[in-house]
Amino acid sequence: MKFIIKNVVFFILIFLGSYNVQLISSKTNYPTPYILTIGLNIKLLNFQAIQVIKYKIYRGIGITFFLFKSSIKTLLGSKYKQGFLVNYLKYTKWIEEIDKLKIYKCQRRNNVFEVGVKFNMSIYKIFYFYCYINQRINFKKNWIVWTLDRKYSSKVLKKSLGFWLISKYKTSKQYVKLLRVYSLTNIEVKKNIPTFFKNFLVINGLRYGILWIKNISK
Repeated sequence: MKFIIKNVVFFILIFLGSYNVQLISSKTNYPTPYILTIGLNIKLLNFQAIQVIKYKIYRGIGITFFLFKSSIKTLLGSKYKQGFLVNYLKYTKWIEEIDKLKIYKCQRRNNVFEVGVKFNMSIYKIFYFYCYINQRINFKKNWIVWTLDRKYSSKVLKKSLGFWLISKYKTSKQYVKLLRVYSLTNIEVKKNIPTFFKNFLVINGLRYGILWIKNISK
């Protein structure tokens, strides 16, 4: 297992404008595939992680692509075995900002598993907050979608939603098992939060929020 990144390509836009990214299909309620341009595919084949980020002071959206040398069951898991992305009890080890967490809901509806997790988080151990995240997982379609659980209030986050979408990546070397990992994150914090913490939550959340996964490959 290896996290394959030689360097990271960032496309950072200062102001949120229009963007041609569909977060979740309104009809199907699951992630929609995103077709990369030829140029971005070349960068991906050179084992570069690709990030496109658009943000304002208190909100932003970011998409990330990278290649991962592993099996889908190892990365995502199955209904019988936890993969890295759903091994929540180890998040405190892998993600520095998570101090502790609690799983408060776990149920299944058809092929979709729903898991509710309360995250207690901190920024430099100075600014503390918590949030309730509802995750829907489909092991057959290889995706995870998360949103704020609106049954619980959040003093910091106004919006937090996104997804992971994992697919096999075909190469000329068939003996090499590669996965294309596609993640999208949409964050908006409440305006009464101090500006420094707004910037940290939005920018760092978008730029590094999914790259924690490299820690599990060491």
